Amino acid sequence: MFTDIRKHGKRPLWIGEDIWAELNAAWGSEEYTRRDQNRQNRASDVGGLGSFLHTGGSVPHTEHRRRLVMNFKYFLKLIFNLY
Repeated sequence: MFTDIRKHGKRPLWIGEDIWAELNAAWGSEEYTRRDQNRQNRASDVGGLGSFLHTGGSVPHTEHRRRLVMNFKYFLKLIFNLY
């Protein structure tokens, strides 16, 4: 919610003017800019492997998907003699 407000740069009616001024000062600070850049870096797509944020450990989610597909095909082969 606050991300959208910050990006649009328009004060909602439910935020007072004094609070809005404090928020803009905080969002414009060097510390906030540095933290925001670090957050974006952590959530970025590196080398086409997908986001490294919440990927189920050190294995990229694309590798988890590949393993699940292989296991599912093996299961179908055992049960239904497919593939």
